[in-house]
Amino acid sequence: MTKEYNKRIVRRFNKKLWNKKDLDIIDELIADDYADRTAPPEFFEDELKGPDRLKEVVTRIQKEFLDIHVYIKDQIAEDDQVVTCMTWECTLNNKDDPANPLIFTLQSIGIDHIENGRIVENWNTLDALYRLINLLKLQDPFIDPDTPFPDGTCNRDADCGGDKRFRCWLGRCQRISA
Repeated sequence: MTKEYNKRIVRRFNKKLWNKKDLDIIDELIADDYADRTAPPEFFEDELKGPDRLKEVVTRIQKEFLDIHVYIKDQIAEDDQVVTCMTWECTLNNKDDPANPLIFTLQSIGIDHIENGRIVENWNTLDALYRLINLLKLQDPFIDPDTPFPDGTCNRDADCGGDKRFRCWLGRCQRISA
């Protein structure tokens, strides 16, 4: 398989699984001996191995989230491995206030090992700091909210037109709620 073909496999898998909520893509593109190396084994009741176990975990995640949408920003392939940089836009059920779901963005880098046109292993890192900033709506301690940046970019909510669904983070408006 070519590097480009392997990149297409990973792109198709992520877009179908997360954006379309298509669990059938697991049967099509995940190998029988698949192993997810992302979370430590103690995170799950047992190891995350095989397509059926992956379906269970994804189903559980999809029940907690109203929506998950992934955007593939970049990919690099070498031999039988594909590195994918993604942005995740997530809408989480808010058990305390169901009318106001929590919306946040994550960055991730995943490494997929491909054999015979199927994903056999995955390692994935999610930017936990980025997640905390979005969930807790933390303000960057280095930004003075009352002083505009020299280039005129965001100072708190100015670039966002005062829209409270956004928060300034490192000079960029980030969506934090619906």
